[in-house]
Amino acid sequence: MQPFVEQGSDTYEFMDWDSQKYCTEYITQKANATGVSITILIPLIDKNEVAGSSL
Repeated sequence: MQPFVEQGSDTYEFMDWDSQKYCTEYITQKANATGVSITILIPLIDKNEVAGSSL
């Protein structure tokens, strides 16, 4: 399942995972959640060093 469905053009409309309806029509109520999610991206190589190689 996708969180959004292509509408035949470059625009996308998000869908509710539980009801499978468009979010403009219905959104499933969920319990409140508190907290923080953090993503840290650490490059493993220097892109300037491999500019000429094929990765």
